[in-house]
Amino acid sequence: MPSFTSAPYLTIGSEDNISFPAKTVSDLYYENRPGTRQAPTLSPHPTPSTASTRSKRSFSSDDSESSTSSHKRVRTLSFSKFSLYDYRSGQGVEAFLYPPNDLYIDKTRYIIDLPERFQCLVLRPPQFGKTMFLSALYHFYDVHGEQNFSQRFGHLAVTTEPSNPVPHSQHLSLFFDLSGTYVTSSCLHELSDSLTSEVSHTLTSFIEEYATELGVSNAEDYLDLEEDPEANLSKKLVESHGHTLFIGVDNYDAPIRKSIVNMHLHSNPDSVAISEIEGHIDSHFWRPLMAATAIIDKLYITGTLFVNYAALQNVVPNAVPSLHGAFGFTVDEALLFSQSVLPDTSNLTHLHQLCGNYTFSPSEPGHPVPAVINPRLLIDRLIGTSLSYVQDSFELLSELLNLMTEDSGFPAAVTVQGLIEVLATGGIDVGNAGPSCAFDATGAITWSALQFAGALAPDPQSNGIIGTLLIPNSAALLMIHSRVDNVVHDRYNLAFAFSSAWAYFSQGREAPLLEIFCRVFRDLSRKCFGKREPNLKGIVELIFRNTLCSLPGRTVDDVVFPPLESMMSTQVQVPACYTDKILTLKLTTLSLRGMWWGAHPNDKEPTAQALEVFHDELLTRKDDELLDMPYQVWSPTLNAMETRRVGSFFDSELPTNPHFLAVGGAHILLLRRP
Repeated sequence: MPSFTSAPYLTIGSEDNISFPAKTVSDLYYENRPGTRQAPTLSPHPTPSTASTRSKRSFSSDDSESSTSSHKRVRTLSFSKFSLYDYRSGQGVEAFLYPPNDLYIDKTRYIIDLPERFQCLVLRPPQFGKTMFLSALYHFYDVHGEQNFSQRFGHLAVTTEPSNPVPHSQHLSLFFDLSGTYVTSSCLHELSDSLTSEVSHTLTSFIEEYATELGVSNAEDYLDLEEDPEANLSKKLVESHGHTLFIGVDNYDAPIRKSIVNMHLHSNPDSVAISEIEGHIDSHFWRPLMAATAIIDKLYITGTLFVNYAALQNVVPNAVPSLHGAFGFTVDEALLFSQSVLPDTSNLTHLHQLCGNYTFSPSEPGHPVPAVINPRLLIDRLIGTSLSYVQDSFELLSELLNLMTEDSGFPAAVTVQGLIEVLATGGIDVGNAGPSCAFDATGAITWSALQFAGALAPDPQSNGIIGTLLIPNSAALLMIHSRVDNVVHDRYNLAFAFSSAWAYFSQGREAPLLEIFCRVFRDLSRKCFGKREPNLKGIVELIFRNTLCSLPGRTVDDVVFPPLESMMSTQVQVPACYTDKILTLKLTTLSLRGMWWGAHPNDKEPTAQALEVFHDELLTRKDDELLDMPYQVWSPTLNAMETRRVGSFFDSELPTNPHFLAVGGAHILLLRRP
């Protein structure tokens, strides 16, 4: 029997024993590592089990696996010789990557509530478990899985949790992987040839696999590649023999995503237009496939970035509620995974802040979608995260960031300046239209691309509604800093100025630091009229965590600012110069818009031009005049807007910690004990 292989094209098939669809610690690092191992299943209530796994794309098991294999309980792996410090210094990593037991978090419970017929498109960042779940569906619905179903799925949630058995082993299973279909030159024939090869290879293997069910002896007799092979397959074989299909399509966005990355890297003026690539894939793959929907009972499509294929216009991304929890780790799953790897997980606190806070699907009324943790970032955390590890985990994001220009003439394009504004303001407002195309017509990167590459996520307070995107965790924050730090450093001439200013501030001289804060704050405020406004926390984030502005005597890693906090008033802790002391700074930001409403309480919503004029006026005001100006702000006590004096936002007595007050993007005042 043919079996899945990792390259160049996949063949569809099964052997006598098919493994539980599992993803291992080592597979998270080396996706196509060959070989098989025994793998106990992890679940919030672990059930003893065994399984074997090859690579992420290997859905078949080793023939030598016996149905009478002894069951093993999940056990904690011993790393007594290697402390977490050893991992961070590069020692013991091999022992961690190649443990004696692979690990698998059981997600099969999310199969239970799937409808009898479905078409779903799942978009998630890389390594969120999309292909792993596809492998589960493939084997669960495969007619060839009936004989060994109890051995494979009998101990998993899809079998043990429902009161009535979930229908299974119903369909002929067909799997396409489009990861090898893209353009590396200016010739569309390259795309056509690779697509034809993938389709031909996959369908030939499919017919060989189900020869008995389809009553055929020679697959080539049924594939006319001059016409539509998918349509011929459905008309001549599947439908005529009374069968239906489960079809999985992995990496549906690869033809567009990889082609655009290649075009940017090689700067070829004769590159094939994005619309041509999209149209070719749509006409030669998706339209023929969707024409066979009468016999496709279940269609599961995965990808990272949204592509607007015309044939898929009725397949809404992330629209199947029962699949919301199938990808990524919940906190309980992350802790279970961690406890099965490390003997001591007491330091694994704030997992969402470190590697989570991802939501991708809109919530239903009264049923908010919980945020999940990035499995790969969790692995990084377990072995000791450094920027190099983070870049490996965010390979696609790293590619996208490197393709960005500092500025662009295209309104929809994301630029380095846009990323700077995200750090300075705390997020980006993108509206509630749902996923948009990852690239515009020119191939420029959009905010949607960054979201599904893992750099941004919906505000966790918005119940999954895609309106405001925030930086979800410290790992994503590091990645964005890696792209913007040089630009910020050079633009504001921070090299020696910041180090000396912070040293002076630690000694009681505030003027140099206030000058830097004001210079950066005013410039970014002027770039953001009519948009989200910069705040003091964002300005401190841009400067203090800038890798080129390392504090004298201390490393920048000591500066940890939680990315998700109140932006109006907050406190941050920063290392003082030349001592082990930690300074606490209180930061309060009064927005330009709030200042405008305080001065114009009866006017309509201000335009960007009106805000610019008002900002120029504020620049002329002296400090004592600013303190007496009115400011309009929401009062939770009154449940309404109220007007307060600017000076009322300073403490009535000298504060214990330095208190910075930013006013309207124009001034920064400081109240500090002598």
